[in-house]
Amino acid sequence: MQSATSPCALRAGNYSGSMEMDDAIPVLSALAQSTRYRCVSHLIDRGECTAGDLALLLGVPANTMSSHLTILAHAGLVTSQRHGRNIVYAACVEKIADVAGMLSALVSDLTER
Repeated sequence: MQSATSPCALRAGNYSGSMEMDDAIPVLSALAQSTRYRCVSHLIDRGECTAGDLALLLGVPANTMSSHLTILAHAGLVTSQRHGRNIVYAACVEKIADVAGMLSALVSDLTER
């Protein structure tokens, strides 16, 4: 993490969220893969969805979708809940908003220089 005096550090006034810079790396890494990004996007748009439905929507095999959902869950981007025989996934909007806040602060810092 950058020190407060570093020219690369975010200005404290531009980001007031709870996420630390180092915590954002797994989130950004998970979203850097196009299928996972589209998965999160679909979950934000549709609310909840099963892994099978997501696999059909995104045109990937079910086992591949399951692997992507595991990565997204470890990054804190999706939650899962069992509904009978199905596991239903939903986007963790709070985590996404926190990362967006960090990125927004970064852009703000760049434009203020």
